[in-house]
Amino acid sequence: MKIIKLFSITIICCMMPGIAYANEAISGSESLQGDQSISNIVDTRFDELTRGINLTGWFSQTSSFNFDRITDSDLETIKSLGFEHVRLPIDSAFLFNENNPGVLNTKYLSYLDSALDKILAQDLSVIIDLSPEDKFKQLLANDDVFVNSVSQFWKTLAGHLSTRNPEQVFLETLNEPAFGYFLSNNPSINPVERWNEVQGKLLAAMREGAPNHTLIAKGFDWDGIDGLKALTPVEDPNVVYNFHFYEPMVFTHQGADWMDEAFLYLHDLPYPYNQEDCAALIPTIIDVTARKWAQSYCDAKWDAAKIEARIGEAAAWAQKNNVRITANEFGVYRSSVAEDDRIAWIHDTRVALEKYDIGWAMWEYAGGFGLTEKNEEGVRIPNENVVAALGLYVEDVDDDEDDDPPRRIPEPRAIAGFVLLTLLFMRVKRVAHSG
Repeated sequence: MKIIKLFSITIICCMMPGIAYANEAISGSESLQGDQSISNIVDTRFDELTRGINLTGWFSQTSSFNFDRITDSDLETIKSLGFEHVRLPIDSAFLFNENNPGVLNTKYLSYLDSALDKILAQDLSVIIDLSPEDKFKQLLANDDVFVNSVSQFWKTLAGHLSTRNPEQVFLETLNEPAFGYFLSNNPSINPVERWNEVQGKLLAAMREGAPNHTLIAKGFDWDGIDGLKALTPVEDPNVVYNFHFYEPMVFTHQGADWMDEAFLYLHDLPYPYNQEDCAALIPTIIDVTARKWAQSYCDAKWDAAKIEARIGEAAAWAQKNNVRITANEFGVYRSSVAEDDRIAWIHDTRVALEKYDIGWAMWEYAGGFGLTEKNEEGVRIPNENVVAALGLYVEDVDDDEDDDPPRRIPEPRAIAGFVLLTLLFMRVKRVAHSG
C-alpha cells in the first residue's frame, strides 16, 4: 500500500510542471485581469518575434504607393522559408492627419487592412511599425502639441487594430526616433529624458487603444544599442524592447548614397577582419574621410567575437531590467561589398542574436539590403546564401514526401518530468521486488 501511495505521489509531482506550462500557454490568450502576470503573456508570444523580415517600400520608403509591391506569392515564399513574422513599416503620411488625428485616412486604412489579411492568411505574425519622415520626428521631439496629436492618432490606430489577434499582431511606437539628432540645436533639452517622456505617452495611448496587444519600445537615438541602454523601461510589462544592429556602419553601409558622402567611397572592406586585405585596400580609397574610416574599421578588427560581445551588451541590459528584447533590423547594403563578406556578417549577427535569445528581423525582403534578387524574368528569387546565413532553408517544391508539419520538440521541463517519472518508477519497482 505504501508503494502505491508513493507511486501516486510521484505521478502527481511529475505532472505539475506540465500543468503549470499548460496554464501558462492558456493565459497567453486571455485578457489581463486581476493579479495575472503580463510578463507570462509576453513570453508566450515571443516566439512569434523570432525569425522575421522587413517588408520595405510597401507602406513606407516610397514616393508612389503600389499595393501589389508585395504579392501573395511573396508572402508564401516568406512563410516557406521558415520566417515567423514580418515587420511592416508604415509612413504616417498614409493615415495621419495632424488637424484631425482621431480620424484615420479610410482609403489607406482599407489597404492596410487588406495587407494584414494577406499576411495573417499565411500564418505570419506582423509588427506594425510607425515609420514617418524626418519632419514628423523633429516635431515629435520639439512640440508638445504635436506629441498629443500623435498620441491620439496611435490610440485610434491601436483601437482599430485591437480586433486583430494579439498573439500575432504587435505595435511598435516609432522607427528610429533620433531625438539626439533632432534636439541637437536645443541643448537645454536632454534627448534621453525627452524620449522617455514622449514614448511613455505614446505607449499609454497605444495601451488604451489595444489593452491586450504586446507593444514594442526602443531607445532615444537611431534604435542603437547605446540608446537602448540609456532607456528606462516602462511599468507596463507587456512591452518588448527593440534595437537595430548595423555595426560597424562603415562596413554595413558601404556605397550608401543616402548617408554622408564619404560612404560612397567605401568598398570591399573585408569581414571578418583580414590584415592583408586591409593593407591592400586602404590605399585605393580616394576620399580622405572614407580612407580614415576604413583604417579605423581595420584597426577595430571586427569578427564574430566582436559582434557577439556588442550584442551581449544589449542582452545584459535586458537581463538587468528583466525584459525581453528583439533586433528587428539588421543587414548589409550589397552594392559595394563582397558577397562572401556580406554573408559572413549576416550569419555571425544572426548566431549572436540567437545565442542571447533575441528575436530578429532582417532588413529587408526586397531592396538594396534584400533577401531576394530578381531573375531575368523579373521574379524575386531568395538568395540561397543569405537564407542559409539566416539558418533557414529553401523548401523543395517537388518534394512529395510527408506533408505533415514538423513536430515540435518537447519543452525541456516536459522531458525532465518524463525522465524523473521513469527513474522513480524504476526505483518503486526495485523496492517492491526487494520487499
